Amino acid sequence: MSNVHVVMVLGYFISCMLIYSLFLDAVMSKMSLLKLFFVLAAISFLIPIKLYRKWLTMSMYEYVFFNILGLTTISCALFFVLNASFKGQPYEESYKIVNIERQGKAFLFDLEHDQYKEEEYLRTIRDKDPYYRNGNEFFSITFSDGLFGVRIVENKRLH
Repeated sequence: MSNVHVVMVLGYFISCMLIYSLFLDAVMSKMSLLKLFFVLAAISFLIPIKLYRKWLTMSMYEYVFFNILGLTTISCALFFVLNASFKGQPYEESYKIVNIERQGKAFLFDLEHDQYKEEEYLRTIRDKDPYYRNGNEFFSITFSDGLFGVRIVENKRLH
């Protein structure tokens, strides 16, 4: 069982890094990510412990940790990898900039008609973010739809 523990922990850390890196480009709230995680955890607990015990000597505690740390995080990372891998054609949305606000090392744009007022991360460009600049009247975001319907931000542009 110790080899399974090592694989489970490695899978957990690799999955967490994948989830973090792919979640930054996904148009998804933190609450939606938490809901996805809990749904995948519930699905992983549908696999009976008897099935694991055919090949492994597993206690009930190991069963819980294996499902939460192993299966749930790996399936969540697989969700994001598949969503980002099989995406549709990119499309662009452009909005007139009403106000530009400097917040530390980032610029926050207020867009016309209060577009993306709730999704502040879509209207923000940090110093480290790659973006294109040809002016400062319009703000454009290029999206593509992922396999599971989660939109992915391809790039941001000022023009």
